[in-house]
Amino acid sequence: MCTVKGIPITRKPTLLFHASTLIRRSGEAISRMGGRHPAAAGTACTALLLVLFSFLLLQVIDAFDGTLAYAFALALAGVASIAGAWVVAFEMRDRFRAQADAIRLATTDRLTGLSNRRAMSITLGTQWKVAMRTRKFLSLVVVDVDCQNRFDDLHGYSVGDETLIMVANCISATAPWPAVRAGRYSATEFLLLLPDTSPQGAIIVGEAIRQAVMDMRLRHDDSMYGLVTVSIGCATCTPGDGLEPSTLVAAAETQMQVAKARGRNRVMSTALNAQPSRWYDMI
Repeated sequence: MCTVKGIPITRKPTLLFHASTLIRRSGEAISRMGGRHPAAAGTACTALLLVLFSFLLLQVIDAFDGTLAYAFALALAGVASIAGAWVVAFEMRDRFRAQADAIRLATTDRLTGLSNRRAMSITLGTQWKVAMRTRKFLSLVVVDVDCQNRFDDLHGYSVGDETLIMVANCISATAPWPAVRAGRYSATEFLLLLPDTSPQGAIIVGEAIRQAVMDMRLRHDDSMYGLVTVSIGCATCTPGDGLEPSTLVAAAETQMQVAKARGRNRVMSTALNAQPSRWYDMI
């Protein structure tokens, strides 16, 4: 016979040891499950705590034979296990929400609310694999605000930030369907990812963005147009044939630079994949 805190325990210590090991391993499994499924983890924790209290109290009851004590022990075990399970469930729910908020902050641009560069890179990699499997077009639109540094010098960085937010809202509003992902790629550069979109479709989206920015009529005294404008580069490919996602980004950025070189406030586009490059210039 052994004792636990002065109370005689009639079972062999090995049984208690095996029970505690099972409970510990079950607790570790519930902890791993809690981040993704808090409700299921709370239910599992309820059952685990019920088994734990029942086991320990039954050990004590073996030393004190009595029906009333037995009933009281079961009631106490049930209440304690349910209360403990709810505490754990609420704690896991709060932790899950904190993790979700952390992920959202890590993938969102603080100024514009769009996806940041990291999130866009992940999305591009995912959509690249989907397009490679389905053998469909994948288009990328790069939007860069013209002469933004001059605008900041004239009107201040706070006004410049407001302008970037308005441009970001134009890009989001122009996205033709929910599957499109928009994000801020650098200080004045935005990306729009267009799955299953042909070169002509990418041009239409790019021109819609360019026109929407012009329609805001934001004054820019140091621009040849007198307004805030954007230069846009589009690139389209069917993933495969040794191409990489970075190739598509580089091609779209090259077209954006060509648009700037040709006078800004225009859309330039090209198609990859061993097809003759087709150039489009819209203004």
